[in-house]
Amino acid sequence: MFLFRQVWPSGHMPHSWKVGSIKLLPKLLSLVSFYQWSPISLISEIYKIFTEVLANQFFIELNMVIWQEEIS
Repeated sequence: MFLFRQVWPSGHMPHSWKVGSIKLLPKLLSLVSFYQWSPISLISEIYKIFTEVLANQFFIELNMVIWQEEIS
């Protein structure tokens, strides 16, 4: 949580959180064409956790705003 408390006020994530790598997974046994591969992106776990926390916080805040608008 210490890292989250540092990142939230500054608005800047460490570069290592944003780095990902693209891996190709085969779709078929015959891998002659590029279309026979499926790309996936592998990102860091801390980035996934942080963005999930961020998305949940936005969801909570937006629901409060929408709810208050609906009752007024």
